[in-house]
Amino acid sequence: KINTMNQFNRDFVNSTKLSFNEKMILISELERTKELVKKSILISKAFGNNHQKSFDDSDQNLFDMIESLYNNGTIGNESYQILFSLANDLKDNYEGTLSDSQLKTNVINLIDVFNNVGYSEGSEGEMVGTILAISISSIEWWEQNPDATGDNKIAPWLAADLVGGAISGVVAASGQAVINGDVDWATVGWSALGGAISASTGAVGRILSWLQ
Repeated sequence: KINTMNQFNRDFVNSTKLSFNEKMILISELERTKELVKKSILISKAFGNNHQKSFDDSDQNLFDMIESLYNNGTIGNESYQILFSLANDLKDNYEGTLSDSQLKTNVINLIDVFNNVGYSEGSEGEMVGTILAISISSIEWWEQNPDATGDNKIAPWLAADLVGGAISGVVAASGQAVINGDVDWATVGWSALGGAISASTGAVGRILSWLQ
């Protein structure tokens, strides 16, 4: 079922007006993130407990990965603060302690912070900006289409594509930094989009029921 949904998303990408290279990058990221369509996997990778640290990066949750990016100098303090604040808000929203409306307000505030940083083109701002753009667009879409979940409720699925985008962007940045010692931030932005698509696909009511 996961492969079927992944193929559906790949076919859609091929129908768009993206360039060939953009399609190939996005399709590759859809393949890498396809398991995020399953809610239990998405939430585990985002917020799973990791009290006993492991040398295996696959055991790291979203918070651990953001910390690692900052500690190894891949991102600066401004990016760290934005991403960590967003991750905390997504966790609180998923757990029901932060309302959808407050999440939206917080994301808008983070966008203001991002704009004030003044990131240069081709910098880590490519990843942070993409994640924030996905976040506000997704929030607005779910606000306008609450029936897509099948029960006319946004939460707890409002954060699904936001979480997917954040995880995928951070994972891609971490992987490139380890392998290459350098990061292609534009590609990382596409990674964030791929994860957001995979995660949000699993939030649609009929698909969610089918996967369960």
